[in-house]
Amino acid sequence: MRRILNIYYTSDTHGHLFPSGDGRGGSMLQCFGEFQKDGNTLILDGGDTIQGAPLIKYLREKNQLEEVLPRAFAQAGYDYFTLGNHDFNYGREKLKGFLDAMEAGCLAANVKDLRGELPVKAWTVRTLENGLRVGICGVVTDCVNLWEAKENLADLQVTDAFEAARQAGGDEAGVRRDDLHLPRRLRERSGNRGAAVPGQRKSGLPDAGGAGF
Repeated sequence: MRRILNIYYTSDTHGHLFPSGDGRGGSMLQCFGEFQKDGNTLILDGGDTIQGAPLIKYLREKNQLEEVLPRAFAQAGYDYFTLGNHDFNYGREKLKGFLDAMEAGCLAANVKDLRGELPVKAWTVRTLENGLRVGICGVVTDCVNLWEAKENLADLQVTDAFEAARQAGGDEAGVRRDDLHLPRRLRERSGNRGAAVPGQRKSGLPDAGGAGF
């Protein structure tokens, strides 16, 4: 028996809630308007969320970022997200404030918080309305260790992304490692070249397996 999993995936939105003034490119709200959520649908984001757009800079300076951006993600129906390298740009306290305000779960298998404060998990298993069990994990490029200021990574360890993904696949309770398809926020080790893209993928999956993006 094959069951359908619908996935909407965005990445590298960089806080662009609205279209830019020159009309080029899309916006988060345009993406959100395309989502059709039901019990067999997952909405996921690949990170680089809290840095970039002038609006996000303004909200951060006014200490209002946690009131606006997480609310937009919640109303759009996001289930899980991971971190991008730019999400570390403002240090652990700003990152913690954002993560605490998000309703969606943060999955980042290769981010280790030595203080145990950040609400970050390595992986999760989600059971859909049709009974399909979906294993999901996320990782961030470990080039964060090269690109980011050391003070912004205080008491944080970002380990090898590929090894963390393999480990998460082996740790999934009740999901065979060979059946788990792992989502990765790797952006190849050469850099981060993604763009915000609205989209939907339909996948027919066998009962035994999990699926990610």
